[in-house]
Amino acid sequence: MTAEERIAAVRRFIDASQRGDLDAAASELAPRFEIDDTDIPDSDGQDSFYVWIGRWNEVWETWRIEDPEFIPVGEDKVLSLFKIVATGKGSRIELSRDDASITEFRDGRISKIGYYNDQELAREAIGLES
Repeated sequence: MTAEERIAAVRRFIDASQRGDLDAAASELAPRFEIDDTDIPDSDGQDSFYVWIGRWNEVWETWRIEDPEFIPVGEDKVLSLFKIVATGKGSRIELSRDDASITEFRDGRISKIGYYNDQELAREAIGLES
């Protein structure tokens, strides 16, 4: 899988997730998919994406990703740097934070997403310096 193909898959996944088309987002995932999120307990298995996004949607009335930057790393990873903007359910308070994810691929599908609420931690985790 080329770097461009990996970036395109991450874009499709993000776009589908943001518009609420969870089945389209899940179609980008490998059967043995794993989530590692610093804010939400880890989950793995075929339904882990739905569990993870369900936890997001329990807390946030709305959320979106702005200004994504995609950096291919090695033969099977993409580092995504972005601003997450979310509005809390009930409070309606909007917050924004510079977050990141490391997306790993296996057999042409997304096999793992590591979600970071700190871009520097993500850069360190993947072996890149600021």
